[in-house]
Amino acid sequence: MRIVLRNIFIWLFFSFLLSILPLATSIIKIYSVNHPANIYLVIKDIISHGELLIITIASLGIAIGELYKEEPKWKLFQIVIGGGAFISFFIATYFFTDISSSTTPYDKNFIYDISVLLLLASVFFTISSFIIPKKNN
Repeated sequence: MRIVLRNIFIWLFFSFLLSILPLATSIIKIYSVNHPANIYLVIKDIISHGELLIITIASLGIAIGELYKEEPKWKLFQIVIGGGAFISFFIATYFFTDISSSTTPYDKNFIYDISVLLLLASVFFTISSFIIPKKNN
């Protein structure tokens, strides 16, 4: 259990928090320079460009790699979590590709919503991939 918590902490700090740091610093800079009335609108504007989907894709790649690194005790759990991670990975990849190459702009609310939803899914799948019991342990 200690190793699992250690791996989750290392992923959370070094992979996840450091990967969202550029977005966080952009939010802080825009908020401090422009002083908008609502920070939520700044957050929504920054996230609605699709960059959060890149972080999501990377996080899901970590989850998938962690899931298949060792044989699990619960094969069905690996199939369900792995399937969800793969589906989320392909959805995030599709939307990022489409958003970044589209000539017609997407609705910013939609991009924000799908980005946050897929990021939360990636956090769930990544943590699940760390806690699945392995046969060697």
